[in-house]
Amino acid sequence: MRHFVPALITALALSTLPLSSVEAASAPPGPDPTHPRVMQEAAAAVSTAKLPALKPFTQPQAQAAIGGAGGPQKEVFGFALASSLSDPTVGYPSWNFSLLTTVAFFGLHINTDGTIAGDSGATVWNSSQLTGLLSTAHGSGAKVVVTIILQDFSAGTPNMCAGLAHASTTVAATVAQVKAKGVDGVNVD
Repeated sequence: MRHFVPALITALALSTLPLSSVEAASAPPGPDPTHPRVMQEAAAAVSTAKLPALKPFTQPQAQAAIGGAGGPQKEVFGFALASSLSDPTVGYPSWNFSLLTTVAFFGLHINTDGTIAGDSGATVWNSSQLTGLLSTAHGSGAKVVVTIILQDFSAGTPNMCAGLAHASTTVAATVAQVKAKGVDGVNVD
């Protein structure tokens, strides 16, 4: 008993001390409190990509029925960056479309006046690379949608607010692109 009481007091005193700096330092850092930057970086890569000479877009053959037997039972959504769309290592030629239900072409940037920007994303959208994506995806029973992009990371988001004032222009331009290319819908980013 003579050693038990001092040991108990020592144990109680030690239990009230803060965690060691080693334990505290090993905790993983939290997320960026301002916002995720990955989509901003992807959008910048799409709009400034250096592109090879591209052939014009041509309408692919009519698509097969979507959601055929043996396909995924839930929606499986994949994003295809315009900047690497036909890259044989990371682009759609390397994908297993039997595991996807929908592919989003990323993307078409929207200007603050509601029009579609004439950047690298639009160039790929109007090229044979999109024809290849549509033919491959539709031939495998997967849908293709276009992603329209109006991101604004500036203080007060003035560009986003300006874009909202021109929503009817954006909708009309996007609907025209959906009809012209034969895609299955729109993803708004």
